[in-house]
Amino acid sequence: MILGGVSVVGQVPAGYYDGASGLSGAPLKSALSHIIRIRPSNPTLTQ
Repeated sequence: MILGGVSVVGQVPAGYYDGASGLSGAPLKSALSHIIRIRPSNPTLTQ
């Protein structure tokens, strides 16, 4: 993927979305929001 002229290549670490597994609707939205807040950047992404 190219973002603003910067190539971004990466893979989500194992277990990254475990907190959202099996959820739907509002609980899923809340879990994903929490994941994003506590892990604002993915260390496996490279620029």
